[in-house]
Amino acid sequence: MFMYIVVLSFLLLSLLLYALLGGADFGAGVIQLLSTTPKAEKVIGRAIGPIWEANHMWLVIAVVISFMGFPAIFKVVSTALHIPVFILLLGIIFRGTAYAFKHYDAIKDEKSQLMYQRVFVWGSLVSTLFIGITFGAMSLGKIDPNATDFYTGYIAPWFNFFSISVGFLATALFAFLAAVYLIGENEDPEVKEFFIAKAWKWLLASVAIGVVVFVAAYVDGLPLFNELISSPLSIVAVALASILLPFLFKTIRQGKVVLARLMAGAQTVLILGAWLLVHYPHAIMLSNGGSLDLYDSRAPDATLAVLGWALMLGSLFILPALGYLYVVFKGHGPEETI
Repeated sequence: MFMYIVVLSFLLLSLLLYALLGGADFGAGVIQLLSTTPKAEKVIGRAIGPIWEANHMWLVIAVVISFMGFPAIFKVVSTALHIPVFILLLGIIFRGTAYAFKHYDAIKDEKSQLMYQRVFVWGSLVSTLFIGITFGAMSLGKIDPNATDFYTGYIAPWFNFFSISVGFLATALFAFLAAVYLIGENEDPEVKEFFIAKAWKWLLASVAIGVVVFVAAYVDGLPLFNELISSPLSIVAVALASILLPFLFKTIRQGKVVLARLMAGAQTVLILGAWLLVHYPHAIMLSNGGSLDLYDSRAPDATLAVLGWALMLGSLFILPALGYLYVVFKGHGPEETI
């Protein structure tokens, strides 16, 4: 039981850190896709590499934990949801490759730079969208492991109003996080004002799309509101997120970098926390009314023991290395001008 808790804790922590840190990396690309300025684009390029890119390691850790620690869940996700997962991975690969070539290619002509930029921003959008779609599909309850036709087995679970709306919510949240984080990346007043405005717009978009998610849940037969109010802890999480909202607006408007980042992170944690509290211990809801639970889907105790020790020992190396990376590349503080 102890190692199960250790492994599960690392899984949840990896997903949370990926949303808070890696999500902002995706969100920066979404911001560039919809509107940007030459100065803002330079700030985004500097911010992403190498610190933000390093945060994608949390996804790798989460995938490894899922594969080894919860194989039954990994099997269902990688089969029933293989289409959105495949598209998600393509987005991650293409955007990362495009970023690397855009900034480090030996030959930087205008045509190739434009192509790399387009691949990067569209890859960012695809990645954020399908992260949300995948998690929305896991919650909706349309996954049928015994499906006998292609549409029911591989399309219906994720190609629906609710899952797609969750995808757009993830996109808005990640873009909001990126905008808030980027406020403090440069001291140029024009750049700071640009990202403050973006943070405002994406926060409003997140709230609006959040309402759409509840409507979509109702349309698709998911009693999301009833599930939220059935758990005292989820009620507290939603209440705190609602109470923080006006203070978050004010903090962003005033450009208080550290406080805005903390509050934006807290807002995201509360939203994800409410989702986890509603579903725990269920990981995947099935079309027959059943579910795949985390504890029941765990690997044998011997496997969990090896995985748990590997995670605990590995963290002793990974966390200091990340800290050193941050000190080297971010220890000087924000750039003064572009």
